[in-house]
Parts: sequence; C-alpha cells; structure tokens
Amino acid sequence: MFNGGRRGSQSRLIELAQKNARNQDDALTRVKSRPKLTKLPVLTIVTDGLFRSALIVLTESFTSPSAEDSEKECNFVMSSFLSSTYIRLLGRLASVAIIAMSTNASAGIIVDIAEDGDDLVVNVSGSFDYGTFIDFTDPGTTTGLVGQGPTSNIYQYIVSNDLQRIGIANGVLDGSNWSSLFFKGSSQVLALTDVVGETFGGWRADPQGLIMPNGYVSGTVWESSARIVGPIGVKPASGSYATFTLNETGDTFTMRYNSSFTPGAGATVPEPSTAIVMGLLGIVGFAGNRRRRRQESVA
Repeated sequence: MFNGGRRGSQSRLIELAQKNARNQDDALTRVKSRPKLTKLPVLTIVTDGLFRSALIVLTESFTSPSAEDSEKECNFVMSSFLSSTYIRLLGRLASVAIIAMSTNASAGIIVDIAEDGDDLVVNVSGSFDYGTFIDFTDPGTTTGLVGQGPTSNIYQYIVSNDLQRIGIANGVLDGSNWSSLFFKGSSQVLALTDVVGETFGGWRADPQGLIMPNGYVSGTVWESSARIVGPIGVKPASGSYATFTLNETGDTFTMRYNSSFTPGAGATVPEPSTAIVMGLLGIVGFAGNRRRRRQESVA
C-alpha cells in the first residue's frame, strides 16, 4: 500500500516536470513574438520556471523511497530534469543575466594619457549620459591638454571651443588621486598634435562643473586621440586619476595618467534580481547534490 502511494507520487512529479518544461517553452515563445522585447519579461519567466522546477526537485530529494522501482522513478525525474529543462533554463538565464549586468553598468568618458618616449599619447573614448542637466553653452577655454590637481582641480582635453557645461551642483569632482600637474616650458596647457577622430569640442572637469561638446547627444560614443610632443618638464605621478561623476545618471568623466583605473571596477553588491537568480541556482545545486549523495549511499 505504501509503495503504491509512493509510485503514484513519483509519477505525479514526472508529469509536473514535463508540464513545466512545455509551459516554459510556450511562455518564452509568446514573449519573443512581441515587437518590443525587454529583459524583464524574459527574466521573470525564466526565474519563475526555474523556481517551480527547483521546488519539484526539492520535493523529490527529501523523499525516502525504499522500493527499488520507486528509486528508479526518482532517478528518472532527476536525470530528465537535468538533461532537458534545467539545461535549457540555465542557458537562457545566463544570457539574460549577462545582458542585465552589462546594461546596468554605468558609462562614461575616459581620457587616457600614457608616455611614449618623451611624448604623451592621449586616447579619449566612451559615452556620457547627462540626463537633463545641461545648464548653458560655455564661452570656451584654451584648447589643449591640462591636468592640474588637486589644488586647481582642472582636467581637460579640448580640441575646439564649441562647448556646453553642466554645473558643479549636479555632480561631484574628485581630484584627490591626482598629484602635481603637467608643465612644459612655461605653460601648463599642452598643445595637441596629430588629432584623430572627433575634432569638435572636448571635455573638461573643473570646480565649476563639467564641459562637453556643444550639441553632444547624450549617450553617444565620442572618440578622439592626439599626441603631445615632449619632452614634458613636469608630470604627475604615474597612477594619477581624477573623476567627475554626475549625480543624476552616475556616469563619470575620468582623466588618468599611466593608470588602468576604471570607475565602478571594484566589487559591487548584487541587485535584488541577481541575488534571486543566484539563490535559485543554489537551491537546484543543493537538491542535485543531495540526490547524488543518496545514490552513493544506496550503492
């Protein structure tokens, strides 16, 4: 009587696992057919399916069938789940997680300065989302490369005077990691030569805020490179960097010298959705490990 009830329970688990796999495929097919697919519906469906499947495996893993045929049915449920539903869901989940993490990372402009013999080579790249904070058109400043800090706190790469400004009240300027300044001859402004890429505007962080190209479209890629002919009399310490971070969007303008510093590259706390996914994967892994250990003990 007991064994018959156990076999019926395991048969029900098989039906639930198979039904869950079919429902998962049907739901993903419906969402993918929509014209504007976002990561949220897919992530919701995948995590929901994974959660329901994990509950099935946990339910099965905590049973203790004594009959040999019941044990075989348990193994069938587990092997079928791992070879089909779980693998498909895990692949889809990994793709969605990668997209989610990449889109959540803040962007920014990086002015990278490196030595090339007596010369300096400058590469500027990235994109900047300025939100709603463009305060006014800037009358312009001297073109060239400037790196002065932390007393003056001026960091600029400007090709031409066609600029707009975000006021300092809308962001945070941090020059505490920049030492000394660039100084060539009698000037603290270094002339740019061999400019390639963008030839209008430029970028500058100072105590008044952030300057960017006039007409720059928020979030678009901006790339430029140039050379400063040496020798350079005075230079900051290698590893120096300074940043201006916009409060609204979190995007950052960075100037760095002989440094690989990248804003936001340190350890981060997972978002709630990421934490949930990690927890669900842990549940499934725990259940699978419990099943394997039980099989070894039976053998």
